[in-house]
Amino acid sequence: MRIIRLDNPMMLDERLHHPHESYVVPDEVKGLPGTGANAYFLPYRVGCATGGNACIYRGGAIGDQFICMGVARAMAHYEGEGRVDAYIPARHLPLWEGLTGVRAMPLAPTLDTWRGYRGHVPLDDILSKTADLTGNVYDSVYQTWGANVDDEFKRPYVKVLEKDEHELGAMGFKVSSPFLLYGIHGSGLYKSYPVYQAGLFIKSFLKARPDWTVVAVGNDDPPVGISHSRLVNLQGKTRNVRSLVWLAAHAGLVVTPESALLHIASALDRPAVALLGPFGPEHTLKYYKNCRALFPSHVCPHAPCTSYEQPQAKCKDAVNSEKGEQKHCNVLRAIKPEEVLAAAEEVIK
Repeated sequence: MRIIRLDNPMMLDERLHHPHESYVVPDEVKGLPGTGANAYFLPYRVGCATGGNACIYRGGAIGDQFICMGVARAMAHYEGEGRVDAYIPARHLPLWEGLTGVRAMPLAPTLDTWRGYRGHVPLDDILSKTADLTGNVYDSVYQTWGANVDDEFKRPYVKVLEKDEHELGAMGFKVSSPFLLYGIHGSGLYKSYPVYQAGLFIKSFLKARPDWTVVAVGNDDPPVGISHSRLVNLQGKTRNVRSLVWLAAHAGLVVTPESALLHIASALDRPAVALLGPFGPEHTLKYYKNCRALFPSHVCPHAPCTSYEQPQAKCKDAVNSEKGEQKHCNVLRAIKPEEVLAAAEEVIK
């Protein structure tokens, strides 16, 4: 977290911010003017907001919002009468709808506003691309709270809303049979399960489960590359993240790399198979119920790896490394389609 002072009006996080004012921004926001000074903050402790307020702060990726909501929900639970404000990117505000006891605010707060809070939970050093966390996200956040936080709050949160179905309804989406929701992509090709192997898993699952349908979601590059009468391919067709909330809430099983979809499924206690790499299950999944993680770390001496960018030099040390540029995490690539099928059958039963 750092402080910037604007001398001229500036667009920050899709909002116009006024000059001659100091703001508190995440470290991961680059290319901004200002001193770069570390922002003053008071480590949050349970009860500090009683009769006042406390704040939680998170920029960043979509999946991290659901983790952040889980932490904000814990603050609201333990504070009771205290007010909790959450500062997040304006584009992510719709994801926070339905979370009671927390006021979601767009980035970035002024320095005076920031200093008015009785406690801060800045998550920038835990979830951002600048983070270097080898343990569990929730344990790391809660260790300074001065209370034993229940495991119920060591998972993501999202509220299913009636409008979550609107986009799907407009495109005529209907599935009458039980369905497996398959997430094609992680947060990049590096963290995605190869689509060729994904296609083999999907075909084997549909053969093993003739009464099920598979619904594939994610962007359409690269495409899953298979067709089947019981495969509904929504790649590149959904624009609203809340459509994933509805799909996950109604799915009989979710299979996906670590992504927003995985955190949504875990927030809703849906059965899930997580295809992991480079991050291991300790990072976020430690307390996720109904989640079976596949993470063949033995293939790479550096696994788990907490790098947000693919470390090409390290990836070449894996026993299954490819010649030339490594496109996928080799731990992910080592997961066999038949292992995914076995894990899916195990979770369904």
